[in-house]
Amino acid sequence: MRYRSVPTRSEHHRPQCRGNGLCSPTWSGRAGAGTLAGSRCVYRSKRPWSVGGCGCRTERVLTVSTLPSFALNWLIPRLGSLMERQPHLEVRVEISVSLTDFARENVDVATRSGRGGYPGMQTDLLMEENFFPVCSAALLGDPARPLHEPSDLRHHTLLHEIPEGTPDFVTWPRWLAAVGEHEIDATRGPRFSPTFLALQAAASGQGVAVATNVLIGDFLDAGRLVRPFAHQVSPRRPHKNQGSCWVSKNPSNGICVVFSKSSIASTRRER
Repeated sequence: MRYRSVPTRSEHHRPQCRGNGLCSPTWSGRAGAGTLAGSRCVYRSKRPWSVGGCGCRTERVLTVSTLPSFALNWLIPRLGSLMERQPHLEVRVEISVSLTDFARENVDVATRSGRGGYPGMQTDLLMEENFFPVCSAALLGDPARPLHEPSDLRHHTLLHEIPEGTPDFVTWPRWLAAVGEHEIDATRGPRFSPTFLALQAAASGQGVAVATNVLIGDFLDAGRLVRPFAHQVSPRRPHKNQGSCWVSKNPSNGICVVFSKSSIASTRRER
């Protein structure tokens, strides 16, 4: 699968997005039609950063480009704690599924699921990625449709996620083949984009979704989703760096490095 280009910002709404400190979607050509692709979230620390004791507010802006599902399920829930450790930063989150062109785009840091090692950029591994089925606790407890091992998936609706510019994303066909289940029709079931919609459907008891540990942690911790069995599959990546990587525009850019280290520290505390 190739990366496809999606707009990353709305020029018309940029002033509102920069000033209000809230997550605000951009808008498509239809009046009142919001779109996730191109949405921007601005998080501004509540504490001022003074220079030279003058009390003047001087903010340092860090623009982060990330995938829609990663922004919603990992980054945004943790922005508060990340910014508490870096109170002088104003963070702007932009949504895109295409590879970031740092030479042309106004982006400082990008998160992507991939192999890392991008030439000329500092690449830090955020976390290793694994894929496994998830469903609601109510569905797991249904005595009429057991769900104790992968072969039991034949009794359930498979919820498919359309990968967000992620060539190594493990879909149902890949997952079932990897665990040796070749008799189950891996093509049946509804399809969702962005990825997190499939997780929402699974939490509502609509079926079983394939989830990545990069995005699913909060769902599991809250009990909204459960793992019916322990089987999991890793992407086929021959390179050392795997998982979601923070990619710095410039290795000498101090605020990029600091934000990357804070994010990695956050994942380690949650393990």
